[in-house]
Amino acid sequence: MDRRTILLDGIDKANARGVEIGPFFSPMAPKKDGWNTIVVDFTDGEELRRIATNHPSEAMQKMCVNIEDVDVVWKGEPIEEIVSAKFGTGMDYVIGSHTVEHMVDLLGFFKSAASLLRVGGVLALAVPDLRYTFDFFRNPSTIGQVLAVHRRQDRRHASETLFETVAHSINVKGVGCWMPGTYMPELNLASTLDHAWKCYQDDIGREKYIDCHAWYFTPSSFQLLVYELHHLGLVDLKVRSVSTAADHNTGSEFIVQLERCERGEAAPQAEVERVRKQHLLGMIAELSERAVNLGMATFKLSSGLRAVG
Repeated sequence: MDRRTILLDGIDKANARGVEIGPFFSPMAPKKDGWNTIVVDFTDGEELRRIATNHPSEAMQKMCVNIEDVDVVWKGEPIEEIVSAKFGTGMDYVIGSHTVEHMVDLLGFFKSAASLLRVGGVLALAVPDLRYTFDFFRNPSTIGQVLAVHRRQDRRHASETLFETVAHSINVKGVGCWMPGTYMPELNLASTLDHAWKCYQDDIGREKYIDCHAWYFTPSSFQLLVYELHHLGLVDLKVRSVSTAADHNTGSEFIVQLERCERGEAAPQAEVERVRKQHLLGMIAELSERAVNLGMATFKLSSGLRAVG
């Protein structure tokens, strides 16, 4: 089963209306294929096609034909406001393929998506799995970090977020994502610390938005975040399904469908803590794979290892 089929599973193309955010050259529910999709992107279709046409990669240039006209240009406002003003709400789907990791206010995005969806509607997301991307050395994002950005109402990434992204990104044999099970003795830091520091200093006080990954997940850590946000009454979304790279060979990503739900009676406290613990243990098990792929499992680690540095 290919990633598009997984992402769109259960959505009735013939009768559904929805939104796709930031599809650029790879729309998952393209209008040309009969989808009633409202395209949201950071600029209009003409400019996106210009960017693709002038890209140094020949492969990217060829993708220009896939770029569709943009219905709503998004400049960082609450998405539900700019979409609903023109097209209303009650959507059957909202799609984001490799978008949530770039969002400044992730909780704000979840709230926007829920506001656009009808009850039973689907937020379908393809999310990078930090174990198989240049985010390899990052720790999973936490609910506390998500709440902090939302409380501050940030409109751009913090300079510190940009610094850590540049400083700790890696590649394996020159590529920034890879398949599960890849043995990784040949990983390299993608940038020097001095360059990351310069990026940080240049960014302080700058108003212009600089894009980067701001949120990092494994499948279990993402499910934990959504579960906790829902239990606290912060989002009317629940996980419907998760497909990992191991499940469907989806490469360096996992695919998740969230369902817009009505606010019901809270689950018993014991059940809430059981589910939270299950996701936390799942996250630790997933993260252990990083050490295995590095070959660390072949070493006998102990407190007697000589410190480096």
